[in-house]
Amino acid sequence: MGMRTDNLGAPNMYSMVTVDTRLQQVWKTRPFFTEWATTGTPRHIHATVANNGLLPQLQAGLGVEVPTLIDGTGAHPKAMGAALPHVGAALNRSFLNVVGLVTQAALDEDRRLIHQAMMVDPNAAASLTLPVIDELFEAMTHAHGDLLPAWVQG
Repeated sequence: MGMRTDNLGAPNMYSMVTVDTRLQQVWKTRPFFTEWATTGTPRHIHATVANNGLLPQLQAGLGVEVPTLIDGTGAHPKAMGAALPHVGAALNRSFLNVVGLVTQAALDEDRRLIHQAMMVDPNAAASLTLPVIDELFEAMTHAHGDLLPAWVQG
């Protein structure tokens, strides 16, 4: 899972990534993970984890939400097999294509991939022309510039 807490080995929960202090408010589940992991009391939750064969109809390595057992030994996501109907898998793949492009953009520090992700987003592609998506991309990166890494700002 993408989150560690001070009781699980990191000096503090924000040491793994640089996080704007406004976003720290979002991480409200931290105390629950700490409790479950340190007391050994098992809890079943739905967690977003890397798809390492958990849902084989979806792209490997990208985030999927599956039932997960949290206990004193860690997080244990449950493999779901071919649980998704074909139409559900297709819908999720179209969203995960966008996620994959944005993830690759972050790894490569390539703002063009974010722009391309907007172009293939099913909602944007169905409702906006490419010139409008171009304008929207520039407007969004400008409006959120101070919150974005320099490579995204252009």
